[in-house]
Amino acid sequence: MSQIVAEKLKGMIEYPCGCGPKVLVYEGTTGKVSGQCPICKKYALFDYEQMISEPCGATRGAVHNLKMKKIVSPSR
Repeated sequence: MSQIVAEKLKGMIEYPCGCGPKVLVYEGTTGKVSGQCPICKKYALFDYEQMISEPCGATRGAVHNLKMKKIVSPSR
């Protein structure tokens, strides 16, 4: 079973803070995602296409703002 998972692994991206944790990226994964380092609690932005990470700040209220846009936007 572990061989099948390893074959579908695209690579690893290390957190930019240098604490040591890494994010595993599988084939077919695209886009960007933010995550918090489990050790130092700093935020990072991961780009799965370019396989890089960069430090970023916490985006406060993002989910609330997205929900409000969905409610206010006209339905089709």
